[in-house]
Amino acid sequence: MRVWGLIALLGMLTIGSEAQWHVQQSPTRADLRGIYAVSDEVAWASGSGGTVLHTADGGATWQRCSVPEGASSLDFRGVQGFDATTAVVMSSGAGELSRVYRTTDGCKSWSMVFQNPDPDGAWDSMQFQFRPGKPPQKGYFAYGVLIGHPVAGEFVIFTSKDYGKTWKALREDEAFTPGPPAWARPGEVPFAFSNTALTAVADEDSFAFVTGGEGGGRLLYPHGERYDFSYTAMKYTFSQIQLPIPSSATAGAFSVAARRTTPDRVDLMVVGGDASRPEVGSAVFVRHGGPTLKKLLQPRAVAAERPPGGLRTAVAYDAQTDSWIAVGPNGTDVSHDDGRTWAPLQGSNADSDKNWQALSLPFAVGPDGRIGKLSNTTIVR
Repeated sequence: MRVWGLIALLGMLTIGSEAQWHVQQSPTRADLRGIYAVSDEVAWASGSGGTVLHTADGGATWQRCSVPEGASSLDFRGVQGFDATTAVVMSSGAGELSRVYRTTDGCKSWSMVFQNPDPDGAWDSMQFQFRPGKPPQKGYFAYGVLIGHPVAGEFVIFTSKDYGKTWKALREDEAFTPGPPAWARPGEVPFAFSNTALTAVADEDSFAFVTGGEGGGRLLYPHGERYDFSYTAMKYTFSQIQLPIPSSATAGAFSVAARRTTPDRVDLMVVGGDASRPEVGSAVFVRHGGPTLKKLLQPRAVAAERPPGGLRTAVAYDAQTDSWIAVGPNGTDVSHDDGRTWAPLQGSNADSDKNWQALSLPFAVGPDGRIGKLSNTTIVR
């Protein structure tokens, strides 16, 4: 997780007179759903109409990237930047409209590296984790995970071990010994709203995703007896946690984020709500109960006593302040107590703190080309 000195240490918020989100000049009116901050200076964003944006100066200026050939009608729901010149974007759509494109020249040109092989499927989220290993790129190995709508009752999962150049079905991954698939309930899907229905846990060799829709409101994750990056196979199976969160055709879990508290412990935060009732929000903290995410023993999913002030479509963890931040259509909330209570990030209820869809600290994006950067103004007790 990145570290941003944005919020003071634990305690109640003091209302400031200045909005915490500084809305930036955007070169597009597209509906933005993907954002990834490589650093405080370098970030990538994506959205409808084949839109990809890039900044290398902290958002002072945003460049509109070239549109990949044949992608002008695609909805890029996910983006992952690796540095100032290399990134991958994922489109969401029925069948072959779900694709992955890659650039290595600062988005002057793109290559389509993967297209959905399932005509009945659609992709929802793409995330990467980074750890020491091979192949080296600045000393790190990038392991990618991509999830999609169920096909024949099974959640679609693909993986990449080469910075998104190639992808294969999870069951074909040589690091896994195939086990039972991740079965979906009728009407259950991951929501492709902010590219954060999935989290790939850094240094953890694993991932988890959340669902909504009829029969949804679950967290699913693979686990097994052994897994390492020497490609020794792991016998895996999928486990699930039923989340105390409303679920319907338009409701459920929208986003999940991870926090590593010790070398062998990972906690998760889930936010969501109901898109048809955006004034109602939900948050659930999944406290770790085992030595690794792959051996999550007796996990506890605890619903917020004071939930966020509306639908929250993305959540992120700020390591410096040990705080969680969640964004959505009607505001931004922060929790200093692992999701037990949430409060508005900006007490003035300023318009600049609203209308966000996706989050990668310190940036957020939303409809109509909206881009914001979280202020470095400290909020004190």
